[in-house]
Amino acid sequence: MDKIFTNVRSMKFAVIGLLLMVVFGHEAYSQNSWLSTKGPKGGSLYAIVIKQNKDIFVGSYGNNSTQGIFHSTDNGDTWIRSVTTESIWSLAKNSNGDLFAGTDGGGLYLSTDDGSTWVQKGPINKVIRSLFVNSGDSLYAGMAGGELYLSTNSGASWQSKNSGLPANDVLALTANSSGDLFAGLWNSGVYRSTDGGTTWTQNDTGLTDLRVRALSSNSRGTLFAGTDGGGVFRTTDNGETWTQCNSGLTWTYTYALTIDVAGNIFVGTYGGVYQSKDNGDNWLIDTSGLGSAYVRSLAIDSGGTIFAGTNDGLIFRTGSTTDVKEVGRNIPASFNLSQNYPNPFNPSTNIKFQVPQNSLVTIKVYDLLGKEVATLVHQEMKPGTYSAAWNAEGISSGVYFYKLHSGNIVETKQMLLLK
Repeated sequence: MDKIFTNVRSMKFAVIGLLLMVVFGHEAYSQNSWLSTKGPKGGSLYAIVIKQNKDIFVGSYGNNSTQGIFHSTDNGDTWIRSVTTESIWSLAKNSNGDLFAGTDGGGLYLSTDDGSTWVQKGPINKVIRSLFVNSGDSLYAGMAGGELYLSTNSGASWQSKNSGLPANDVLALTANSSGDLFAGLWNSGVYRSTDGGTTWTQNDTGLTDLRVRALSSNSRGTLFAGTDGGGVFRTTDNGETWTQCNSGLTWTYTYALTIDVAGNIFVGTYGGVYQSKDNGDNWLIDTSGLGSAYVRSLAIDSGGTIFAGTNDGLIFRTGSTTDVKEVGRNIPASFNLSQNYPNPFNPSTNIKFQVPQNSLVTIKVYDLLGKEVATLVHQEMKPGTYSAAWNAEGISSGVYFYKLHSGNIVETKQMLLLK
């Protein structure tokens, strides 16, 4: 490339350089490359919950052959089906690792043994559309017809908590950083409770679509609502006022919301998964491997891998929500993995690597026992020099190894996280 431009005048060189910057860009906004797992091939996958050990549980709504709960211990490669007599609307877990499943008319199911067995709990014969466990392990169950129940003992007993709620399905539940509860209802908008659910008040000024399907709150207390046609709305004042934030969101039928530790927001829509890195101001979609799938559910595991459940019974997964930037366009002579900087670090560090040819590149982080902690990069990459930023918030201090793999090329280095 240098020889080609040797005799080009400086102005022309600058113009061409500017065009290259526009065409290729400086940053891969989302490095997510989606991979389909080998299942579970159920019905509509309305719920995903992932335990700390990365066991995945998926709730399926379907017929006798596709409904139930599917469990994977190997990142989605194989699945075991349980609770086959019920269609599942919602899933949740508490800090003890207990699992809860909300069914379509069979009430609540509880598992205390990693999904090996499930026990039916009250409220019996209820349609449980949403489940939420707060920081104190109190379990809230939102139901059809505006009913809402609270259990403080893992479902053994229940208290009705629907004073002030209209008689519409409670499709979403969450809490903000202050512990205030929010309920999203079909055709009734968002309601807020400041007393643990005893009383509820409507908080939806500016929420022009009241068909709320999903709610999620970040660490700063900003609350997001996904609606059935109006896209995503945002509030920074506990729901007193809402602002629509759909720039770049071409599919406005939204069904799932989740936020990672870095504050990146993901929304599952009728046409794939969109990501925002700027608090919802702008959205971009990465269709690589996923396309315009009808996404019903989303979850992120402790290593940053994103899982998406689709309407046709498939789970897709991707790498972590790491920032990957191109920092050099000269074609390297070979693959190279640099030492991370800073090192030691807390909680973020940068890893520079070089790619000499078009290839699928994977960079993963492992602990001392060889257990995978995070996938930083997993995508087709062009020749160049790149930097991947890893945010290890929520990860314990210690020595970790990061490994680059591409074809028969493998390079590994060590880093130290000190908190």
